[in-house]
Amino acid sequence: MTINNRLFMRAIVCLAIIFLAGCSNPRLRSMGELPVPTTHQPRLDPTSKDSEKAVSLQGYGLFNNSWSNVEDIYGGGASVSGIYRFGRFFSPLFVSVGLNGFGGRLDFTCDKEKKCGDTYLGWLDSDEGEKSRTFWGLQEQALLGLDFHFADNVFIGFGGGVLTYQGGGDYEKYRDRILKNDKKMKNDGEDAVAVPLAGLWFGYHFGEKGKYGTVSVDVFTSTQYDYDMLMFYAPITVSYYHPSGFYGGVGTMFGNVDIFVGKTFVF
Repeated sequence: MTINNRLFMRAIVCLAIIFLAGCSNPRLRSMGELPVPTTHQPRLDPTSKDSEKAVSLQGYGLFNNSWSNVEDIYGGGASVSGIYRFGRFFSPLFVSVGLNGFGGRLDFTCDKEKKCGDTYLGWLDSDEGEKSRTFWGLQEQALLGLDFHFADNVFIGFGGGVLTYQGGGDYEKYRDRILKNDKKMKNDGEDAVAVPLAGLWFGYHFGEKGKYGTVSVDVFTSTQYDYDMLMFYAPITVSYYHPSGFYGGVGTMFGNVDIFVGKTFVF
């Protein structure tokens, strides 16, 4: 039998199993991967060419979010980040690092667009399956990028780096030990992973030297595997930065909306 014939027969067998079983087991991901608000603050003074150091503190809430076969995600988090901007000829260049921690509670579910096996659905209807579970996540990122200003008020920038994450809590215990061992579900990804990170942002400074504030739109994407396919998740955030260093905004992805506020200290 040739290789092509073997692959064809395996595909037929897999389809037959799914048909006879009704549907396949669901996939669950680490909550450390959960897309949370990620922002990049441009220079508050668009005309500055000096080197600059800044530290930002940010807090945010998670309200009724959903993720891979989980729902009713309620919680919050905080992040701290630092950025160094080069001066003079290299003034568009910057390097930044950040640490993001979050946590809360969630419920297991079955996504409407993804099939779930009878074993898992039966467990969901049990007292154990209906209980809310705690979770926490940590994300660390390092980014190297460029910011460009045009006509003093318009800016655009991009960068690339690496994102690492870890997840824990009752949710991870059930995902890794109980459900996986009982063959009620399948795991996508590990509890701790490093993935590539890329970002694009653009915006506008209002008034001379941005004296009325700055609005920025950020898109950060990382690569993750979903159902054995390489996927790109790209949360979008819209932020307003006041010259005093205070800022706030909203982030959205998959219909989820997160609200964040923060303060930047420039040295």
